[in-house]
Amino acid sequence: MESRINKNLGIALEKLNILDFPFLIIGGLICNATLKEHARETKDIDIIFDCDFKKIEEIFRKEFDVVRFLFFPLSNSTTEESFSCFVKINEEIIHIEGRRFLIFNKIKGNVYKLDDHTFKGVPLEFQIAEKIIAMFSIEIPEYKHLVDLYSFSVLEDSFINTELIKYYLNLLLSYKNEVKKKLNLPLIKLSQKIDINKKFEGSFLLPFQAQYNYSKEYIISELNMWLPKFFN
Repeated sequence: MESRINKNLGIALEKLNILDFPFLIIGGLICNATLKEHARETKDIDIIFDCDFKKIEEIFRKEFDVVRFLFFPLSNSTTEESFSCFVKINEEIIHIEGRRFLIFNKIKGNVYKLDDHTFKGVPLEFQIAEKIIAMFSIEIPEYKHLVDLYSFSVLEDSFINTELIKYYLNLLLSYKNEVKKKLNLPLIKLSQKIDINKKFEGSFLLPFQAQYNYSKEYIISELNMWLPKFFN
């Protein structure tokens, strides 16, 4: 069976698994573990956590060949402090990104399997809730979020817990808007519908990576029939 991630990314994931601080994987690796052939290609690792950045940097520099470690504070477009770390594995640069969630202890992790790797990540319902919020949190979101959300929408109903998605939607929206208030920024307002003419940034070839030959308009129209179930 063809591997979904390359060898060096897998090595980085295994090394990350044994680091001594609490975190959960989020993003592309979970998409690949759950959506299989309908996941986009991923070349990095995303995590969430709630601990000191200096501690994380020290741990990374001890366990990885760190090329660069960058810290990013809150900004107009982000509601979490974050880091971006570039590590070298077999002469390849692997990117590991992390976001600090102060509600980390309210997120219960799930165990996922991808190729021969096992890792602990956010619940699928949390991932879906974040993708929904991404549609409305900034004026021009990334196209990858739309494609991922469509892939989640066509999963069998038994695969996801609708009530848990509602819970995480409310939890995330409340948390992110508290940060927005502190920064004196406009609050995020969710909608049951995505504007059919909404603009996105990123490659419009992404659906082909997920093995879809659909237009942006078709994907939005299908999602607009799926989203209302999380607002009732």
